[in-house]
Amino acid sequence: MAFEYDPPTALSHFEPGDLLDALSIGIVVLDAQLCVIYANSAAQDALAFSVNQTRGRPFGDFSPNRAA
Repeated sequence: MAFEYDPPTALSHFEPGDLLDALSIGIVVLDAQLCVIYANSAAQDALAFSVNQTRGRPFGDFSPNRAA
């Protein structure tokens, strides 16, 4: 008897960012140089920045304790 795995179709268009955006805790992903490569919606709301404004820039530039 042959068994074929048929993956759920609900996940066929699933993007990992969708899951991270659904979380209520903020998540910021940095590269090896500590530059922002991703921030979910909760992080953008809490830190008052848009990932489009910060992508590729050092995370320290957006620290609330950074002297102006």
